Parts: sequence; structure tokens; C-alpha cells
Amino acid sequence: MSQAGLLNISTSVLPPSVPIQFTTDSGVAVPALGNLNVLGGTRVNTSASGSTITINNNGTTCLFSAYLSSTQSNVTGDGTVYIIPFNTALVNLGSAYNTGTGVFTAPTTGNYMFSCTVNLEGLLTGHTEGIFSFYGSVYESRFARYNMGAMATSGVFSSSGSFTIPMTAGNTMSVFAFVTNGTKVVDVVGAAAPAIYTNFSGYLIP
Repeated sequence: MSQAGLLNISTSVLPPSVPIQFTTDSGVAVPALGNLNVLGGTRVNTSASGSTITINNNGTTCLFSAYLSSTQSNVTGDGTVYIIPFNTALVNLGSAYNTGTGVFTAPTTGNYMFSCTVNLEGLLTGHTEGIFSFYGSVYESRFARYNMGAMATSGVFSSSGSFTIPMTAGNTMSVFAFVTNGTKVVDVVGAAAPAIYTNFSGYLIP
């Protein structure tokens, strides 16, 4: 359906035939004779020349969510820094997350948001320091640093965190668990879905 003063545009995120009002010589383009300037917020705009209409669905092009599908036994406790290999991806839009290494590599420059939950078991009272951290090629951010041996319930401890950072294409991000002052008997708990205990996710903020 067409109507004077209306431009019908359909995208994957807009219902079909959503009317977008447009007027001549107004909007974001430089006023000039013959310009078609589309009004519609950030979803629709024109080039400076007014000859090109750009439709932006405001969606991310990079999104992942992964989890540890089985428990990794005796990986820390003696000061070993263990990069957690979240080996099963629920979502991996853009294929930027590596399930083999647990490392995310930014495909493009922008701002990224990460979230993580880590569960440990096998902690002893002698394990007086433990750290969970986002570990990147440029930035590192600890989201847990405790006397985990003292705080654990029956040897079990968990914590969650989030981190928002600017990244340049090629920068990386992973997560590590570190427990010290004891023996290497601490496990990172994993399980098959739907019982997801240790997980890592992130996305490019549109």
C-alpha cells in the first residue's frame, strides 16, 4: 500500500509495512533540492547527499553464550591460573568465541559486555585465597577475590560478575579461576544442559 507522505519499509525487526513519514529538505541530510530525507530516529536515515537510504535494525552482529559441559578436576588450588574452556556454545553469532580455548576474539572495534558465573568444588580450609577474573589481551577485571576455603559450603563456592569494555578488533577476552595456598585438588564444576553451572557470555553493544 502506498500513500502520499508515507514510505513503507519492512525489515526483520519491524512489522511489515510500517509507515515511516518523510519530508523533503528536512531530517538528517543536508537540505538540497531533490533530497529525500527520511524521519524515523536511528532506524532510518539518509546519506549527506540524500540519495541513499540506510536502514539500521539496531541489532548486534556478535553474540555468544557458552558453558562448561563437564567438571574439570584438579585444575587449581596450588596457585595454578586456569583458563576455563567453556566448551559448549548455546549461541555463537558471528563465530567470535572459540569453544576449544575458551577465548573470545573481538571481530570489530566497539564496546562489549561480558557476564560470567564460575562454580568450584573441592575447596579445603587451607585454600585461603581464590580469584575469578575476566582476562583479556588489554583489560583484566576480577569479579571475585575471597578466602574461598573459609567461605565454601562443603567445599563449594560460586560467584558471578559482569564487565563492559571498549575493544579493538583482534582483542581477546577469557575467564580464569585461581586458588592458592593448598594442593591442586580444586575442580571447576560443569554439567550438561539444562543444569548450567559455569558459563560465559558476551556481545557487541549496538
